Amino acid sequence: HEFEPTALDIARIEKSKLLILNGSNLEPWGDKIKTDLRGTSVTVVVAGESLANNFDPHFWLSPPLAKKQVEAIARAFLKVDPKNKNYYLANAARLAAQLDNLHADFQQGLARCQKTDIITSHAAFGHLASAYGLTQLPIAGLSPDEEPSSKQLVEIVDFAKKHDVRYVFFEKLISPKLACTIAQEIGAQTLVLDPLEGISQKDMQNKKNYFTIMEENLSNLRLALQCQ
Repeated sequence: HEFEPTALDIARIEKSKLLILNGSNLEPWGDKIKTDLRGTSVTVVVAGESLANNFDPHFWLSPPLAKKQVEAIARAFLKVDPKNKNYYLANAARLAAQLDNLHADFQQGLARCQKTDIITSHAAFGHLASAYGLTQLPIAGLSPDEEPSSKQLVEIVDFAKKHDVRYVFFEKLISPKLACTIAQEIGAQTLVLDPLEGISQKDMQNKKNYFTIMEENLSNLRLALQCQ
């Protein structure tokens, strides 16, 4: 959410063949640079442009939506480099198959759960929740910087007590303070639910990637939601 391209970044973009944006205001600078690049040789693809409910930019947390983004990116590569069509199509097909398998894991893993409500550190998990029949109650807004009001915190605590929420999710790369405070208030435990907006140095050293972290997310969801 916080990344802003430097003048050097802009210069590199202007010399490139392809710029890939996520869209839905994940890159607040995206609209301006798209305008600036009109009439140049740079192709711009907004991977989330055609997706439903695109006010929430966290498409990658829903494997089916991530697959659609892969397809959009593949089409862009074919446009700028048609000579290597087979290479791009093969890579896209392989990634799509991995996303299909991940989607199947989530469908199966979350099919029989006693609970469906998740309290998350910020509103990153709406697409994931929608894909698997869950209800997200975020502490912060679409950006982790959008801190809740005192009234919102009281409402979250009341909801958690009413629905017997036993786990509050936090993230590795932002302060867990609010999540821990709410968990303590309701007598719950905390677990990681990673929005994959970045990766920690430790996870990099352990060679973790999108798929391994998503499987960890699934494991923690199953524990929190008391799934069979």
